[in-house]
Parts: sequence; structure tokens; C-alpha cells
Amino acid sequence: MKNTTLLHSQEQIIFITKRLVIAVDSGKKHEVIIRESSGNRSLAQNALYWKWMGIAGQDMGWEPDELHDEMRVLFLSKIFEENPERHPALIETLGNLRIVARSDRALGVTLHRQYILGAVSTTDASVKEFTAYLNRIDKHCAENGIVLPLPADIGLDEMAWKR
Repeated sequence: MKNTTLLHSQEQIIFITKRLVIAVDSGKKHEVIIRESSGNRSLAQNALYWKWMGIAGQDMGWEPDELHDEMRVLFLSKIFEENPERHPALIETLGNLRIVARSDRALGVTLHRQYILGAVSTTDASVKEFTAYLNRIDKHCAENGIVLPLPADIGLDEMAWKR
């Protein structure tokens, strides 16, 4: 079983230490890896995001995973393009796909969408990129009459971003 935990407080460290003692006492071998967090999207952002995918998806008649895919194509890929130093392979591939689209628009659009769905993941977004992503989704939904809850409305007061 793989379990990843981000530690933010002494209480969490104590909790994890107790779990490690229990694991060792079980007689099974375990591997513990400690590394600095990558700074990718926060857990609070992710919780808010999936809450929004459920609300907006229901209003639009889509499953949350389907809407997640559409939002990645519409917004996240563009945010990643705005940060070429963080996503150089994406930038190069999208440039090549634009060349294809000049000679065959339908093929270029299809390949572009397939590539985005395979290569652009919310897990690769920094907190800053994910904030921009959430803000674009919020604006898009508001423009289409969908009211999304604020972080505090669903118990996420300690967001790593501001609206």
C-alpha cells in the first residue's frame, strides 16, 4: 500500500510517527521516503476543484471526470503554455501540432486534444498555476450562470491562494 502524506504541523509528525511504530510492530517491511514537497497544487485546492467539478458538471449534464477533461483542454493547457520554463516539452509538442493543423485543421485539432488529455495533468500544476486554473474555471462558470462555492463555504478556510 502506497501512502503519501504532506506534513504541515507537529501534530501530523506525531501522528505519522505513531503509525510508523505500529507498522514496525506488525513485522512487515516498510519503506519511508522523506523529501521536500514539490510545491504542486495544494490539497485544499484539489478538494475545492473536485467539489466544483461535481457542481458544474451536474449543472452542465456532465460527469465530473468529463468536465475535468474539458477544463484541462480549455484552460490548463493554456496556463502551462504561459509558463514555458516549467513545461518545455509541452511547448515544443504543441508547436509541432500547430504545424500539422496548418495543413490539416481537423487532424491538428484531434491530435491536439488527444495530446493535452494525455500530457496535461492537474497534478503537474504549481500552486500558482492551479490558482490561475481555478480562477478561469470560476469565471467561465459565472459567465454561464453557474455559482460555485467559495473555499470557506465548504470548510477550506486555509487556502494557499486568494480569489
